[in-house]
Amino acid sequence: MANNILLQGKVQSGNCLNTQYLSNYIVSLYQSNLHHATLISETITDINGSYNFILNSIDSNSIYYLTAEFENIKLISIIGSPIDNNYNIINELSTIAALYCFNNFYTQNSIYGLYKGLNTAYMMYLNFVNNFGTLSEVIMSPPNANQTNTLQLLNSLGNILAICIKNVEIYNNLIVYTTTLLHKPVNTVDIFVSIIRNPANNVSLIFGTSLIYKIFTPFLQFSNVPDAFTLAIKVNNSGNINNLIAGPGNIIFDDNGNAWITNNVLQGTPNSCNFIVVLKPNGQPTDFSPIISDSIIGQGFGVAKLNDKIISGNFGWGNVYPEGGLSVFSQDGYSITNKEILAGTYRVQGIDVDTNNNVWVASYGNDKVIVYIGGDFLNRREYVLPNNSFPFDVITDSKGNAIITLSGSATPYVPASLLKLYLGANNEIVPVFNVNIGNKLLGLDVDSKGNIFVASSLDLSVYKIDQYGNMVQKISNPQLGNPWSCTVDANDNVWVANFTPVSNSNVYGVSCFTNNGIPITPSTGYTLPSGGDQVLLYSGEPLSGYGSIPNYSPLMRQTATAIDIAGNLWVLNNWKPYIPQDSNNPGGDGIVIFIGIGNNKL
Repeated sequence: MANNILLQGKVQSGNCLNTQYLSNYIVSLYQSNLHHATLISETITDINGSYNFILNSIDSNSIYYLTAEFENIKLISIIGSPIDNNYNIINELSTIAALYCFNNFYTQNSIYGLYKGLNTAYMMYLNFVNNFGTLSEVIMSPPNANQTNTLQLLNSLGNILAICIKNVEIYNNLIVYTTTLLHKPVNTVDIFVSIIRNPANNVSLIFGTSLIYKIFTPFLQFSNVPDAFTLAIKVNNSGNINNLIAGPGNIIFDDNGNAWITNNVLQGTPNSCNFIVVLKPNGQPTDFSPIISDSIIGQGFGVAKLNDKIISGNFGWGNVYPEGGLSVFSQDGYSITNKEILAGTYRVQGIDVDTNNNVWVASYGNDKVIVYIGGDFLNRREYVLPNNSFPFDVITDSKGNAIITLSGSATPYVPASLLKLYLGANNEIVPVFNVNIGNKLLGLDVDSKGNIFVASSLDLSVYKIDQYGNMVQKISNPQLGNPWSCTVDANDNVWVANFTPVSNSNVYGVSCFTNNGIPITPSTGYTLPSGGDQVLLYSGEPLSGYGSIPNYSPLMRQTATAIDIAGNLWVLNNWKPYIPQDSNNPGGDGIVIFIGIGNNKL
């Protein structure tokens, strides 16, 4: 607890070179709790737009935020917790960053929710703006800056809000453009909530208003109308410049909100790496990232959380394959792998942990499904599959069943199939069904009703299978691209990672469908176009090396997506865009985080 804290700042419009101070605005200070936001104090700005509060105490387990209102203009700034910035500017950029980052927590005109999720959202907020309402170092620097269009799009959105403050006619037009069947905005915050939650709605009309009052620069030009109003942060720092991110395969979040990301290869080569990447909730490396270990050899698609441990799978690349398939780590960054853990598995792909802490492993290289009973690596069961079944991914449902994709083989021909297993009374592995569907099945997920969504790579489809093994729907749509995996969010929407190889000049996105296969995203998926600068590795080297053709695709070929506790969608750039010289330099660069567009599973 702290006493007599002075909190002050200004409410203003525009940038530091052209500032309009907003007087007579009601400034309200709120404390966010689990189920509601509590109004702490209110004041009114003076002629210089200034406000101040004297606080008697601060709760370090709460997030604090400010609103500023005058008639139909409403602005927001996030202070965070503990209050480490006693001076805060409330303006257009702070408002937009707040609404995107806290989208999953903005309900009934208030920001509230689980503190862990709120704090994750606040950490992401600081990637966009600082307490002075100006752009953060993260968004201003590579791999963001002008390597993506996010900086320019954020400024364009700022220009839309700025013109609303100055021009009531434009404000009224934006009310019309952002009205949906379910909601008509009543203030500027409502307008942007509608834009964020319906990012592909009336894009051209809304974007046109950004070009009327161009006070925040650089902004998107008339020729660069976005596919949708989505903001994304790109990260590519593993924590060690000698071990660059290259081919991130899959991702899991630990109890601290840190992202554990398997990494395929050494950047610039097709050869196995010996490290795993661990990023903080804001995408920056933890103090112990990357974890380098002799037990790691070219990790693939397998990573899971077992109580306070992280388990990842070794697959092997460049014809160097691991003898054993698993590595185990403590959440504070220590490798605790031993020979017993390594034994039995070979070239592991998918891993999942069921409700009874049984660890299910897709042992791709020796055609087995292996279960470690209760998380005991000395007590395992094996389910032997026909040769060349190639089990790829495994997901467990709420009843403890395990569903495994069997990719199959073209030569000799072994059909792709979906296998469901459970543990019997004596821990024997019992099959429920094994149905032939698709062509080269890869990643999968399960919705709240037990329906299974599985990516089928070679026939460019996603299959919906019910809990009994019956095919419900085959979803085939050009925006799917080459589906590699599925992620089901808290609203049972299905996000699909897209592994499509495309030409250097194209962008390609992440698609989302409803539970019934209706597209939510535009035909392009959600994309991250270039801002005009070529993509560079964290080292500053061009994406495919010096002397290569410059690349302008910050979003690359994806193998996995995951939604964090704040609803941010993390997308893994597994492979570089398809160009000939990439054949011996495949590993994609970094992770793209779409802000607030997923529904978090709290």
